[in-house]
Amino acid sequence: MKIFNFVKKFIFRYKGSLIVFLFFSIIGWLMSIIVPYITGNYIDLLLQSKDFKVIYDFTAKIILIGITTIFTSFIVSYTYVKIQTKSMTDLNFYVLDHVTKLPILYFKGVDSAYLNQRINSDSNTVVSFVLANMLDILTNALTIIFLAYISMRINAKLTLELMALIPLYIFLYFVFRKPLYIRGYELKEKQNEFFSKMNDNLQNVKVIKLNATFKEERERLNSAFEKMFK
Repeated sequence: MKIFNFVKKFIFRYKGSLIVFLFFSIIGWLMSIIVPYITGNYIDLLLQSKDFKVIYDFTAKIILIGITTIFTSFIVSYTYVKIQTKSMTDLNFYVLDHVTKLPILYFKGVDSAYLNQRINSDSNTVVSFVLANMLDILTNALTIIFLAYISMRINAKLTLELMALIPLYIFLYFVFRKPLYIRGYELKEKQNEFFSKMNDNLQNVKVIKLNATFKEERERLNSAFEKMFK
């Protein structure tokens, strides 16, 4: 929730694109729900009737759904990239502005390449995380409501038994949340360190060539990679 509260001011600057993104995402979700329903009805009709009109009607519906799905997928992808890129850049500039106002002693011994990569990478990560979760929360909520309705109509007892597993899922989420966060954080750190080492390799290319320390530099890069890969 803290991440959302921090990032929302950058994402909500583009409310128009955000509304379009969520609206067409719901349309795409509806298409994914409708296709199995239409296919099921089509199979039932084929068993009952051999009229070619049934095939023509089904084909027309599938073509229409296919065109709608392609169109909505394009709009969703385009608006997502647009919002994500602009929001990430705004957040990046916000953090850079904050960093440049810090006391000069803060930058003593700080690797500028590492810091810049860290700011850019983290800005991209948090914006993408919030956008993806906004969409997931919306579509998952709609899916749960829809499936609960269908399941209750088919077998109410089995539906209630399955719903009893929800507390177990929540429990497992809280058990694994912190370890996964720690590992994810460590990965980001090692990725940034690896990028920094690669940047040093290019910045010091003249010194490396003069001293012929190609092997040593490659070993240093391999060591940084192994830490990140682990």
